[in-house]
Amino acid sequence: MIVTDGTGSMGDFPKVIFEKLPLLDLGIADYLDDVEISVAMIGDAQYDARPLQVQPYTKGKGLVGALNNLVIEGGGGGNQTESYDLAALYYARNADMPKATNPVMIFICDEGIYPQVDANWAKDYAKVDIDKKMKTDALFEELKNKYSVYCIRKHYGDHSGDKMQGADLAVHKQWERYVGAERIAMLDDPRRVVDVIFGLLAYETNKMDFFKKELSFRQTPAQVEAVMKSMLTVGKPQAMLPAAKSVLKR
Repeated sequence: MIVTDGTGSMGDFPKVIFEKLPLLDLGIADYLDDVEISVAMIGDAQYDARPLQVQPYTKGKGLVGALNNLVIEGGGGGNQTESYDLAALYYARNADMPKATNPVMIFICDEGIYPQVDANWAKDYAKVDIDKKMKTDALFEELKNKYSVYCIRKHYGDHSGDKMQGADLAVHKQWERYVGAERIAMLDDPRRVVDVIFGLLAYETNKMDFFKKELSFRQTPAQVEAVMKSMLTVGKPQAMLPAAKSVLKR
C-alpha cells in the first residue's frame, strides 16, 4: 500500500512521484514475491472534494492505470494536518490479505495527522462505521498490527536541510509517535522515491547489502548519496509475518 499526500503543500512531489512509481515493477521482485500494490491519495476532509481516493490491488503495468485514476487536487487547508487517518482506517478495516507474507504500508507525506478520526468522515470517505471519534494513536496501533508501516516524509513548507525546526519538527515528532523514528525516511528529491521504497523493502526483507550494491550499480554517486541519506534513520525490519488474493472492500 502506497498512500501519497496530494495537497498543495506537497508542491510538484505527487506528480513526479506518480511518474516514477511504475518503475517499481523493474525491481520489486528482488525483495518480495508476487507483489500486488494498492495506491491511494489523501487530501483534507475539512476542505477537499476527494479527501481519500483508493485504487484496487494491481501488479505490473496495471499500476500505471491505477495512478492515472488518482486526481491530484492540490488542496488542503494550510493547518499542518491532512486526512492520513482516513487512509489508515480504510486499509485497517477494508483490505483483506489472508495470505500476504509481508504487508507493507508506506505514507508519502509532509504534514501531520488529525489527532482523532471524525465518525462522519470515517463513514463518508473510509466506508467504516465507528460509534464516536477514534483516537489516532489507537488507529495506528491497529494499523501496525496488520502492516509494517513506514513514512517517507517531505520537509514541511520551505524547510530543508538536516536540521528541523518549527512546524517541520512538530510534524516529524508526530509521525515518530505514530510509526516510530526508525521508520521515517526523509525525501528531498521526489525523483528518488522508488529507490527509497526499494530501500525500505530491503530493510523489511534483510537485503540491505544487495540493495546497496544494486543501487550503486545503476545510479550515480550523487544519487546513491541522496538515497542513503534518506535511509539514515530507518531501522531494522520486524519479523516477517506468516502466504489468497488481496481484496479491498467497497
